[in-house]
Amino acid sequence: MCADYIEAHPPDSWSLRDLGAKLPEFLRVTPPFAVDALACDLARYEWAFVDAFDAPDAPPLDTAAIAAATEEDWSRARLELAPSVQLVRAGFPVDELRAAVQKGESPERPAAKDVYLVVWRGPDAMKYSTWSRRRWRCSSVWRRASRWRARAKRFPPTSRPSKRRSARGSSSGRSSGGSRA
Repeated sequence: MCADYIEAHPPDSWSLRDLGAKLPEFLRVTPPFAVDALACDLARYEWAFVDAFDAPDAPPLDTAAIAAATEEDWSRARLELAPSVQLVRAGFPVDELRAAVQKGESPERPAAKDVYLVVWRGPDAMKYSTWSRRRWRCSSVWRRASRWRARAKRFPPTSRPSKRRSARGSSSGRSSGGSRA
């Protein structure tokens, strides 16, 4: 498997850090490995630890700023997941398998079971937890929304639609701007 992977995805950097980045997808689509969803899930889970470990630090909470926040400040406040937080959905309990192997055990192949995992870098060690599907999905949506907001900040807001857009909107029967009810 390793030789096949490196042949398909030779290193493209002076650092070997990213060498395994494409392994989960390789395992998912490449015969004969593609028939084993456990291998793909385990590779994605392991890679989450790499990404969490190397993620940028989150700025610390400024308790003085929080204490001094006004009601208006709170209406604009945004909570975001720390950059090291990695969300992994797997069809097998890969967290249990990994923990058993780390203890030196030789576990049996686990039965398929959906698990929702969170991996992050703590102050002194890598951490992981199993979450409920609902909690994991909420965090996943939250993460996507945070990324969308970050991308949107790159574009300056416009105060009004362009004339071209207004004309097109009017001719199609759509509102050309203004407030929505």
